[in-house]
Amino acid sequence: MHLSNRNKVFICYAREDIEKSSRIYGDLLNARIGVLWMDKKRLMVGQHWPNEIRGTINECRYFMPLFSRTWIEKTNGYFHNEFNYALEVSKRYGQDARFFIPVRLEDCPVRPELDDVERIDLFPESRWEDGIRTLIQIILHKPKAVAKAERFVKSGEIVTLYGNESRSFDEEELWYYWEEIPKRTIALTSNTEANPQFVAPVVHHDTVFTFRLKVRDAKGHDDSTIASITVEPF
Repeated sequence: MHLSNRNKVFICYAREDIEKSSRIYGDLLNARIGVLWMDKKRLMVGQHWPNEIRGTINECRYFMPLFSRTWIEKTNGYFHNEFNYALEVSKRYGQDARFFIPVRLEDCPVRPELDDVERIDLFPESRWEDGIRTLIQIILHKPKAVAKAERFVKSGEIVTLYGNESRSFDEEELWYYWEEIPKRTIALTSNTEANPQFVAPVVHHDTVFTFRLKVRDAKGHDDSTIASITVEPF
């Protein structure tokens, strides 16, 4: 499988967080992102650990520290050495280029050097998938589809589907496409508007209707998500 060379990520984690670190590693690898995930078992006899770590951090484009209470409380962990070296490497990118992608595995502070950097939360479990999608968007410069709607509506009501919170990586214009899945009877005012509307159909019992939103940027990168609405009898 070919992996991108220009978007390699170094994952920095505390040993106690190995399970979640492994999960992130797999999620990013499935998105065809090159992950530089250093582990002692990967080192050959005779290799110098600090030198190998520094060489690998120099090779990465993004440095992703996985913050947890353990990460913060263990002041002498090797991951702090990795982070401190990454601070030096980050200077080559300047203030306007993102190098750090801080991720929080639980409710905890981050290193003070990253207080002003956008962080991604992967907790609680219900936010994991959305957090991973945001990570992929940042690393691959992809758009992110965000679909919202009222959860419960009455037959005959005018319903709005909201896709206007979708975003592109560079704040460029997005192309939108909405569709009902599976296709049944809903007629949208437009399939290509950010916020189309429809009239909730007449139903005799609570009925769920699901819509997929697909967005695409000028570079041809796309993303999709779904929103579901329950229509109740009038």
